[in-house]
Amino acid sequence: MKYSLELKIPVSQEQRELLDKMMTQVESGGIKAVSFKLFGTLVNMPFSKKYDLYLLIQSEFPEISGKKSFSDMRIEAEAEAERKLNGKCSPAISDIYKILEKKSKISGEMCSRIMNRECELAAKFALPRNFGKSLFRRASERRKKIIITADTVYPRSVIVRILSQCGYETCNELIVLNELECENKRENTVFSEILRKSGVSAEQLIHIGTDVANDVELPIMNGSKALLSAESVQNMIKSCRIRGYVQARQLYDYDSADFLALHLAFGLFAAYIFDIPRKSQLHSDFCTNAYILGFFVCGCCNVSGNIPDGSIQKMLVSAMEQNNDMKRGGDDFAHLFSRYFGEFSGKIGMRGMNLPLEFIAQHCGEADRRLFRPLITAENMTEWENIISEPDTAPLHRQRSEQNSLEKLADRMFPSGTRVRNIADGILVKIKGKIHF
Repeated sequence: MKYSLELKIPVSQEQRELLDKMMTQVESGGIKAVSFKLFGTLVNMPFSKKYDLYLLIQSEFPEISGKKSFSDMRIEAEAEAERKLNGKCSPAISDIYKILEKKSKISGEMCSRIMNRECELAAKFALPRNFGKSLFRRASERRKKIIITADTVYPRSVIVRILSQCGYETCNELIVLNELECENKRENTVFSEILRKSGVSAEQLIHIGTDVANDVELPIMNGSKALLSAESVQNMIKSCRIRGYVQARQLYDYDSADFLALHLAFGLFAAYIFDIPRKSQLHSDFCTNAYILGFFVCGCCNVSGNIPDGSIQKMLVSAMEQNNDMKRGGDDFAHLFSRYFGEFSGKIGMRGMNLPLEFIAQHCGEADRRLFRPLITAENMTEWENIISEPDTAPLHRQRSEQNSLEKLADRMFPSGTRVRNIADGILVKIKGKIHF
C-alpha cells in the first residue's frame, strides 16, 4: 500500500533548517556509513498506537474474542514472548502466536491464519516517512554505505517487502533483530552488529533513530555520531492538546475497539502532518494553519457523517466549508482514510469522531480562533469566545525512572498497552493530578 498523496502544506523555515542541518551531518566527508532505524525513522504506520493493527484484525475475526479481546491477548502474548527471549534480541511473530495458541482457545489453524494476516497488513500499511527518506536519498547520493535496522517481530520477508514498496531496497545491509543472537546487553549487541555490518570505524558511522537512549546516547558513547528523528506521533502530541483531551474525556473506553476510527484518524494526522517535526505554536493546536485544522477536524466530520451538536458546532462546520484551505484539508483526510481503511468500512468502531469538532467548539486556542474571524460575524465570534475554556488533558507519556517492586508486579499482571493497564494508569493519573509527567 504505497500512497503518495502530496499534501500542499508549505515547509516552514524551522522545518527547512532542521532538515538542512541533518542533511549536512549525513553528507559529511568524514562519514562513510549511515545507519537508519526502520520503523519511525524511515517508515511510518497510519496508527496512533501499536495495538491499532490488532484491533483491525479483531474486526475481521470477531469470533476469536471471548472474555478477553484478541487485541489484549495479542499484547499479552508478545509481552510474555519478550520475557522468554532465549538469547534473541527480539521475539519472532511465530513465538508470539505459539504463546497465543497455548493460552487461548484459538486453534492452531486459526492462529496461523491470523498470524499470516497480521504480516500481510503490516506490510500493506507501511508508508515511507518523507523526512527519513530525504536523509536516505542524500546518503545514497553521496555513496555512503547504508544499514537499516528493523526492530520488529516480523520476518525478513515482510521487511524486504516493506523496503521495496517504500523505496529503500537499495540499502546495503538489513539487520532484523528477531534473527540476532543477544550476546550481552541487547542495545550493545545491536549497535555492535550495526558497526560490524558497516565495515567502518565507529567515528565514520552516523546512526539515525527515534530513541534518545539507544539511538543517540549509545552510539555517541561508542564513538559514533547520531541524530534524533522524533516519531511523528510524538511530534503530534507535543504540538497539540487534542489527544490529551480525548483520552481524558474517554478515560475508561478510549482504548476499546469502539474508538478505533478515531485512533486511525490520529495515526493519519501524525503520519501526514507531523512527518517533519513542527515547533508547537503558542495558543494553537493546529500550527496556526487552516489546512491542518481542516485536515483533522473537517476530515473526522467527513468520515463520520455525524450531524454537529449545537449551534456553535453547526456554525463552525459552516465556516470551515467556506474556507478553501480547511475544506481541502478535510477532503484530503477523507480521501486518505478511505484509501487506507475503506476495506474495513462497517467493521470498525466510529465512536468519538465528533470529539475534534467538540474540542474546537469548547477549547479552541486563541491563535486558531483567529483563522475563523473572517468567516464568522462579530456577534457570533463573541458568543463562541465566551464559552471557550482550558481543556482537561490526560498526561500522555512520562519519563520512567527505575521501576519499584509495585510497578514490576503491575507489569507482570497487566502488560503495558492492555486496556486494563491503560485504565489503571488513567485512574492513577486522575488521583495524582499534580504529578509531573
